[in-house]
Amino acid sequence: MQYDVDNIITIHWIKKCVLASEYLISKHAEDERKNDNLSLSDIESVLLNGDTIEHYSDTGRGPSCLVCGTVNHKPIHVVCGKNKHSWLIIITVYRPAWPKWNAPNRKEPVMEPYGDCIYCGGEVIERVQRVDYRLHGQLYILEGVPAGVCQQCGELFFTAEVARRMESVVAEATGPVETLPIPVIAVK
Repeated sequence: MQYDVDNIITIHWIKKCVLASEYLISKHAEDERKNDNLSLSDIESVLLNGDTIEHYSDTGRGPSCLVCGTVNHKPIHVVCGKNKHSWLIIITVYRPAWPKWNAPNRKEPVMEPYGDCIYCGGEVIERVQRVDYRLHGQLYILEGVPAGVCQQCGELFFTAEVARRMESVVAEATGPVETLPIPVIAVK
């Protein structure tokens, strides 16, 4: 996919896309939205009333940017991209927090060990995640897992220590802390 080098995403274009409902939301962004207890209208509000605070160069998936806004006086970040059909893509959403962010629009240097995403070049930040973990065909949901999360493509990265801990927790589990019914719903 080729993009013009000068093809920078503007807040005006983002607002136009949101008002026309010409946007897509990635599964990663949808998962993060729900994890942070944000509604879709909260995300739309950030995009309609927020400001672009960073632009990212073309990482092979086109240009992207970071929009900062507030919902109920709390800061929210939305990373947006643009596809080849000129639709807005909501890549991820999150609540900016220390130590990564000193203030909603002022970032600390990237913390190691994650660096940039090996797949798309996006920024990877550490967050505590809920992780779907499969072993021998069985699905386990692990809570409170520290992981590096790419802010562009959503890829997760685990340190060796965390990966070993996940493996041993599942292997040594005598029973789940909780069992969740998982509804399966057809989307037509």
